[in-house]
Amino acid sequence: MIISFPFYTFLVTVLLLLFALSKHNNSIIYLQCIAVLNALLLWNAAYLINQLYHLYKLAAMFPNTGKSSYTVGWFDVKLGTQILIPFIFLGKRNFYNKWLTLILLLVLWFDMIRTLLREGVESISVQNLSVSSIEDLIKILNFICAFIAVYALLWLLKKLPFYKSES
Repeated sequence: MIISFPFYTFLVTVLLLLFALSKHNNSIIYLQCIAVLNALLLWNAAYLINQLYHLYKLAAMFPNTGKSSYTVGWFDVKLGTQILIPFIFLGKRNFYNKWLTLILLLVLWFDMIRTLLREGVESISVQNLSVSSIEDLIKILNFICAFIAVYALLWLLKKLPFYKSES
């Protein structure tokens, strides 16, 4: 997995805040970074689809003898959103669509907001963001390389936001 959802939510939240607070000249940089992060989510969506496929194959190995009823819950809606919205970003000029990004952010932040409203600030635990091992450092370098590669690809395909005003 190239990018994890907690990492994505943190980066995109910061970038959207910087975009909202910036002047017009600097806002293009933030939109380009959001476009690259949204494009990186396609790898994560493919990873989730692969995991669900293997889970289905595992479940098919065990015969279902009893009656089973399944109700769709919040986890299913969240997982479906995490899989479908990155493919919506593939549409023309949707990589930097602030509204789709905001919808995905709200879905991803919903659990924390719900816990915050129910139990208060004390209940929220923040994961340690320190780099504790060489594997963490390799993951960060892997993300930076993927970010640069996707930025270059979007630049070559002329899908970055600054091409909007030129074409």
